[in-house]
Amino acid sequence: MKVENQAMPDGASLFSLLFSKKARAVQTFNDFVETEEYEKGFSKHYKENLLPLITGYEEKRVAAFNQARRSLFFFLPVFILIPFLTYGVWVFWDFHEDVIEFTSWIALSVYAASYLYIKKSIRLYRSSIKTEIFPKIVGFIEGFSYEPEYNYDVRKYEKYDILPSYDLEVCEDHIRGTYKGLEIELVEASLQKRKVFRRSKLDTKEVFSGLLIKLNVAKNFKGKTIITADGGFVKNFFNEMGQELEYIKLEDPEFENVFEVYSDDQVDARYLLTTSFMERLIDIRKVFNSDTMKCSFFDRSLFMAVPLEKNMFEPGPINKPEDFIDDAKSLLKEIQAIFEISDTLKLDMDIGT
Repeated sequence: MKVENQAMPDGASLFSLLFSKKARAVQTFNDFVETEEYEKGFSKHYKENLLPLITGYEEKRVAAFNQARRSLFFFLPVFILIPFLTYGVWVFWDFHEDVIEFTSWIALSVYAASYLYIKKSIRLYRSSIKTEIFPKIVGFIEGFSYEPEYNYDVRKYEKYDILPSYDLEVCEDHIRGTYKGLEIELVEASLQKRKVFRRSKLDTKEVFSGLLIKLNVAKNFKGKTIITADGGFVKNFFNEMGQELEYIKLEDPEFENVFEVYSDDQVDARYLLTTSFMERLIDIRKVFNSDTMKCSFFDRSLFMAVPLEKNMFEPGPINKPEDFIDDAKSLLKEIQAIFEISDTLKLDMDIGT
């Protein structure tokens, strides 16, 4: 997922470029081994639809890596000389405050421009993967499609009352489809808040980074039920808005240990939070490795905000061969966990009421 203030995390790979040998393409790749029932048929799909592309992308990976490596060595003298040149200007102008500020901005701009140029080939390689490889992986899931770039409006999800306050949103990696009659939508999002007394787009902090999931449910809930790992935020928010949420005590000790439930309709909440649903929610928390996920039942749907430590749709390190088997296994496992939530909702509810 692209986020402006996350432009540098793979900057650590500059060290890989500097100290690694010239890359060479591998000639053979492993087969996809099906180990789960929901993976059935993907081995054939992988061999027919992904492997031919992956072979070509291995050449692209090597070309992108070697081009970035050459660019780095070209700019390396610049990186080394800039601090000395900048300090020399400061000395010549007797450390004048305006000169220090001006030359510092110039030095930072040169570093940034050089960095972007060095990583250009890698960015193009990674971008092409998102338009060619990942759609093929998602294409295995019947009825679902993937869009790498998506103009999304997260504001429409504010009514679920589990998103933090934010000023800017950056979204991509959109999956949408229908599973057993239920519409499911996923999108990766970064929500950013402007720092106090700052108006610049650059002066922001990230308040959420992860997956937003919406499942339509053919049941009109009477109220709003929120499941969260941090009841304080939700409870305080509703009190400020003049809406009183009641803490719901449940009998499942494992669920109570990781989640708290608040609702404005206790009967409705207990109807929704069946034993099987609570089990599935614990499972999905483990699958995504997200201890702070939140859920909201409202307006005939279940909405989930799942913070993630890493992006779902990003290729591995540029200096290593990539067969996308781990990516495919992770994605299929995550989608399966969402399908199981959908199955539980359909089984536990009176559909159509």
